[in-house]
Amino acid sequence: MLSKIKNIIEIELLNKVFDYLETSTKLDWEDGVKTTRGYLKELKKNNQLNLNLESNAEVVKLVKPIISSLINSKKLRNRFIFNIPIDIKHINIVRYKKGDIYPYHCDSIGNSLKAEDYVNIVFTIPINDNYEGGEFSVIDFTNDSKTSSEKVKQGDILIVRPWTLHQVSKITKGTRYAIIARGLIPCPEDKMPLFGLIYHASKSIEKIKDRDLRIKLKNYINGIYTFATKEYANKL
Repeated sequence: MLSKIKNIIEIELLNKVFDYLETSTKLDWEDGVKTTRGYLKELKKNNQLNLNLESNAEVVKLVKPIISSLINSKKLRNRFIFNIPIDIKHINIVRYKKGDIYPYHCDSIGNSLKAEDYVNIVFTIPINDNYEGGEFSVIDFTNDSKTSSEKVKQGDILIVRPWTLHQVSKITKGTRYAIIARGLIPCPEDKMPLFGLIYHASKSIEKIKDRDLRIKLKNYINGIYTFATKEYANKL
């Protein structure tokens, strides 16, 4: 599932981050390959900023108001989570220069996120849009392998489930910056067994060696996850 909400983040806040990223010589950019595995190590090309490092403390100050405006946005609450509190985890900034790409992949939800107790979503917040290429695409195997693509404008956000097969296409001109943030929506106790079952099924699928089968099964699980999340939200 790929969702977009328009005009949710103030352009001024994003421009402050963009200007700092473009001019600062103190930032410790890491090779994006460090956070991937398998065949993607040979294909993924981007850089990322670890916001937990002391050397990146200044940019953290600029990102905090953006995250705050996101989680307090009425547009976001009305679209997905109503009045449920949302917790943002694992924030980082990614950079794609000309020629960089992140081929189709699924994100890992990770044991640390207590997936049995939470609904997981991933936010992509574009810091700038003055580049070419870099479209965000997803493939939905639960809907005849339908592909959806978006070139996100500054101020908009994209939301996907972590198991959704997605990619960032090759940058052909300029540099693409984006904030990636994991959102956790608390799951009520009577729904925990369902989301726990989905979580453990996804972890078992990761052990399958056949890559094509693994991807298809992950996206079937994603379809169940999306349905369960909608049912959960509709009953609030």
